[in-house]
Amino acid sequence: MAYPDAIFGWTHASGVLVHPAPVYESLIYSLIFVVLIRMLRAPERWRDGSVMFTFLALSGLARFVVEDVRIEPRIFMDLTEAQWIGLLMVVVGAVGVYLVQKSSRGLAGIGGILLLVLAGACTSGPPTAPDFRAQTLEGKSFRLSAQRGKVVLLNIFTTWCPPCREEMPSMQRLADQLADEDFMIVAVAEDDAGAPVVKEFGEELEIRFPLLTESSGAVGQSYKISGYPETFVIDRNGRQLARIIGPLDWDRPALVADLKHLIRTGEWRRGPDGRP
Repeated sequence: MAYPDAIFGWTHASGVLVHPAPVYESLIYSLIFVVLIRMLRAPERWRDGSVMFTFLALSGLARFVVEDVRIEPRIFMDLTEAQWIGLLMVVVGAVGVYLVQKSSRGLAGIGGILLLVLAGACTSGPPTAPDFRAQTLEGKSFRLSAQRGKVVLLNIFTTWCPPCREEMPSMQRLADQLADEDFMIVAVAEDDAGAPVVKEFGEELEIRFPLLTESSGAVGQSYKISGYPETFVIDRNGRQLARIIGPLDWDRPALVADLKHLIRTGEWRRGPDGRP
């Protein structure tokens, strides 16, 4: 489905293709309610509590499926945090139905409490940003993990991408404003043409922060990007705090203030999508 303003910060129609996740979710929950209604109409077959645990299991399954098409960071085994919680809901719900049907209601209640405890335990902090190596325009090796101790704004782009070109000047202005801070911007170009084209691009736009070349697309794959540009906010400890899809005006005062706050306190005041 093409939404006119699918990319946050992109003020003109983009035509970016994204999955209509809310539509998928509403359809799945409609099917879930059909199942629950059929269960309620057969009380002789389903004991008290079975419907609740069935809803728990099916809603966990729905969350797992819908999260697979959302653009969210993966924390373990290529699954998002919400998917792991969804799997936990499926397991506890299924066990709960089994115990209720076997008249083990006390154990079923314990299972519900266990779900709440484990759901809290599954909530993790920000994931570690994937490490990578790439070449600078001067032919030197750059490694992301070597930048620990600095807040890094990692941009993945191509020179032929109009939105990438659109945001680069504001990104350079941001770099100038934070030049005296423990902060750096690094942009990885995934062009097939290589360093000469990227160098010309940087000179034309007067970009002075590091431009790297990585024609294989390995960096974008490791960050599971869906298009260009995408930008990642990485803290001093190498944790990925935010993923911004599409171009932004990077030197907006509010955003600059929030980045300064992150640099000085370690606290990211925005969400994982870069929104306030």
